[in-house]
Amino acid sequence: MLNYFTNTILFMQAGFITTKERSTTQAANCSEYLLLIYPQLGKNTIVYARPGPIELASFEAKEAMESTIIRWMHRILSTQPQFTMHIAQQCNEQGSYLRIADRSVFQRMATSMRVISQYLSSYGCGEIQFQLKLHTAVLSTVADPAYHLQLAGASTNYEGHYQVQSVVLMRRQHAGDAYKQVNVFALYP
Repeated sequence: MLNYFTNTILFMQAGFITTKERSTTQAANCSEYLLLIYPQLGKNTIVYARPGPIELASFEAKEAMESTIIRWMHRILSTQPQFTMHIAQQCNEQGSYLRIADRSVFQRMATSMRVISQYLSSYGCGEIQFQLKLHTAVLSTVADPAYHLQLAGASTNYEGHYQVQSVVLMRRQHAGDAYKQVNVFALYP
């Protein structure tokens, strides 16, 4: 009985609600966040199209945590240098996807943001999930018509070198809401 009581308190402190069946669900006051990269055409790129935003990471956080997260991300990302990445669009039987030749820059970013991930998990919001993928769910909220034209033309070739100069933080309250821009973090020139 004492062990069950201790586990219940630990789950409550971590932001979870425990039922009699001991199943857990996350507290409902967390918002969803995305870290996005909007690649810009590099100097030697022949193609004129550019891929849509690329999702770098996703996480959940409580509204009271947002200002701290923004401050920490600014400190971390402002020390990261701008870089060029090579993107090639690959097609297979499951569809098309983007392949990034050198992922080491993104691995360094993920490592440097480990402290933010620990901060999030200490409040029961889970850790940051790092991935690199074309994020089409956000495109409907982007005002740039070029992105919408690219959605219509699935055969667009995105191969080339792209400049990454900033990282954009987006937020939505609920799964049915549209993402809204929270902050833009400029990388070190």
